[in-house]
Amino acid sequence: MLNIVLSVLVLYLQSLSHLSDSVTLHSIELGCTIVFSCEVLVRVAAAYHPAALLFDLMVWVDIASVVPFYIELGIAVVSGVPVGAALFGEEMRSSTDLQVQQQGVETGGEVTNVLQLLRLLRLLRLLKLGRHYEGSMVLISALKRSATALLVPCFFLCVMICLFAGLMFYLEGPTGGGQAGFDNMFKASWFVLVTLTTVGYGDCYPITVGGKLVASVAIMCGVLFMAMPITIVGQSFAQVWEEREALQVVIRVQELLVERGLETHEVVLVFKEFDSSGDGQLDSEEFKRALGVLGVRLPPSKVRQLFRTFDQDHSGTVSYEEFCHIVCPDLDEETAHTMW
Repeated sequence: MLNIVLSVLVLYLQSLSHLSDSVTLHSIELGCTIVFSCEVLVRVAAAYHPAALLFDLMVWVDIASVVPFYIELGIAVVSGVPVGAALFGEEMRSSTDLQVQQQGVETGGEVTNVLQLLRLLRLLRLLKLGRHYEGSMVLISALKRSATALLVPCFFLCVMICLFAGLMFYLEGPTGGGQAGFDNMFKASWFVLVTLTTVGYGDCYPITVGGKLVASVAIMCGVLFMAMPITIVGQSFAQVWEEREALQVVIRVQELLVERGLETHEVVLVFKEFDSSGDGQLDSEEFKRALGVLGVRLPPSKVRQLFRTFDQDHSGTVSYEEFCHIVCPDLDEETAHTMW
């Protein structure tokens, strides 16, 4: 985590003109890149099925965060800078800029933009923090739960934008006040969007009486409208937060399936591994051992609470069906029984 924060801090410092060619910062970035590169190689080497990592988004994030450095290094070497000087000196950045200038003004500008974008890709390393932070998965799960419900306010947002934009275009556009900010429906829609979302940039505003009245109604509608998505997401977040221990188990089981190259319906193999007695049920002791295998560390009170969450029929054991219902909710019961 410290390495990620340090790498992002270096990127910020390099954006300052007097530090853009700092050898010290470049050396720190080199060290961070080497650590990240080694991490990717270790993950691939340690995977049960390396090919399964092709479908792991975080692996691609790791790769995208280190590739720009090697691209810059390659440009520096091609332009004639020795590898050692490119790695540890300030020649790397200056050589890439020289290579850009040799391409001509128009092409060089495009290459410069590409290089700047590649350098900014290092910010993707911030996404690696989410892998180690439990709260990020809580937020993602809450957003997934809210997705369907959020379609309702999004639909009415589009409807209100179209209706209010039409009125603003008529009242403030060429046929009304003739303002440049409302001379087409797209600009009028932009004004309505920032008004309904209560942002209000102030880059354009109504000057006619009718336009001000319509804008006032839009402001009131925006205040009421914004309460809906906030409530929807907030309620889902509160529910997921209460279930965060179960979510942690779900994530670890899913990661275990990916590491072993197994499909979702093959979760039965993981369950049988946890079921040391072979009776098709997980008692409290087997459940505790399963949490240990998954790397989920919880105090005894939380373990008992989590066990009760999985034991939905309160029988004192967790059946395969109950385990699948929480870990793989999208897996239908017929498929689950077939695999068992």
